[in-house]
Amino acid sequence: MSSVRECCTFHVNANSDVIFVWLWCIDTINNNEWLIDITTNGSEISYKIDSGAQVNVLPKAIYNKLQQKSRLHPTDVKLSAYNGSGIPVLGRAILNLTHKNKNISVLFIIVDINATPVLGLQTSAKLNLIQRVYQVSCNPPPYLDQFKDCFCELGKLPGLHHITVDPRFLLLSILLENSLSV
Repeated sequence: MSSVRECCTFHVNANSDVIFVWLWCIDTINNNEWLIDITTNGSEISYKIDSGAQVNVLPKAIYNKLQQKSRLHPTDVKLSAYNGSGIPVLGRAILNLTHKNKNISVLFIIVDINATPVLGLQTSAKLNLIQRVYQVSCNPPPYLDQFKDCFCELGKLPGLHHITVDPRFLLLSILLENSLSV
């Protein structure tokens, strides 16, 4: 399981201007893909959620193992991978998906490659797996109230200050300093 914690880092330059950078620190990552198990025509299939995909994709080997078969129809759809290489398309099929008591019928493109099945943007949204967020709000951290005198003006702290930075984020501070001096 990933360990996520809120971190922040400061950079103070000679003019006492403060750049305040919020960071979410992830100490460990077990998996960099979003995978979800969904019942598909009676069979449990593990899909990758891909909000950049315009279609749902199911490899032939998995399609052939479905408990309840759906008819494969010809299609003129042409697919390409992120690197531009072509993906061999066998046809299209309407498959029934069930996730958390929600049942939908969706179009899948059946492909002749060995790959992880993909749920595209529209299907992922219909199943409430992803949603567009128009506004992000958060509760301010408690230390803002505790140290109001430090955070009430335009980001300048009076006098000279020493701030200890987690060494893992020292590079970020250096990069910020270099970007400001350009």
